[in-house]
Amino acid sequence: MLYVCHFCDTFSSMRTLKQPKVSILLPSYNRAYLLPFTIENILEQTWKDWELIIVDDGSLDNTDEVIKNFDDRRITYIKHQVNAGEAAARNTALAAARGEYIANQDSDDEWFPEKLEEEVYLLDRSPARVGAVYSSFHKTLFDGSEEIVPSAIHHQKEGNLVNTFLRSDFYITGQALLIKKECYKNVGGYDEKLRVLNDAEFLIRLASQYEFVHNPHVRVRIKRFEDSISRNFKMRLVSREYILHKHEDLFKKFPDSFARYSYRIGHTHALLGNTDKARMYLRKAFVFSPLHIKYIAAFLLSLTASSWLYRTLGRLKTKWM
Repeated sequence: MLYVCHFCDTFSSMRTLKQPKVSILLPSYNRAYLLPFTIENILEQTWKDWELIIVDDGSLDNTDEVIKNFDDRRITYIKHQVNAGEAAARNTALAAARGEYIANQDSDDEWFPEKLEEEVYLLDRSPARVGAVYSSFHKTLFDGSEEIVPSAIHHQKEGNLVNTFLRSDFYITGQALLIKKECYKNVGGYDEKLRVLNDAEFLIRLASQYEFVHNPHVRVRIKRFEDSISRNFKMRLVSREYILHKHEDLFKKFPDSFARYSYRIGHTHALLGNTDKARMYLRKAFVFSPLHIKYIAAFLLSLTASSWLYRTLGRLKTKWM
């Protein structure tokens, strides 16, 4: 196992193993209690030609001691001295990655043993316009409900998915993806300004230049724990606003998607009592889709400046958040 420090520039001289086919990026922050399961899960993959790059993002627990228990030359451990966020940790791992393909894993998710092998097979046989392959995944939500993504109602599951992601028809978790490393050179890494939803934003950039292949088998199991940063409702709302503004020109090429995304942000602000922001985003939804009854009603309700009235009469939901 290789241990290096953040900002270390000696990767090339210290890494003497042959180039792997797959580089697995695993950021972790105070997840020592979950890491043994995650690493064992990766070791159980039927595809063995990989390297695992674990980035400890300034953890205050015994993460380093846990990782020392795994004596495998394919594992690299990098330590951030301060917590820089998930996107920064993934970018650190990406900079150290030597594989042809990139896989992302989290400390609270599980891969089925065949996951990498099946995805490598599909990506190896895909045309140049394909940048990534993904497997269906089983998702357990915070409220205990479960779903398979993508579901049977999602008709377009591969090919050009840029409008699918803009509309939030369904979202491919990063743990279900296998991505050509060359894609990162063209679309960039993960946006470090986003503390959450950085993978969703990356998907938009990836889909704007590459197509996707779908493996219909469920090969990933996603769970959300109490300490998951993705549970931060307000942080997700801020990230949604950032994504809309960053990709506004792209969104406007798909007016229905722009209206839908703006409505959802505005609706959430209205429920929180942020009247001015609610009205701004709901107005955008109305302008770009003026015949949509829900958008018209929401915008008119926002003009009352009463979040109580909006919640009472709107009877709308924010499940998407």
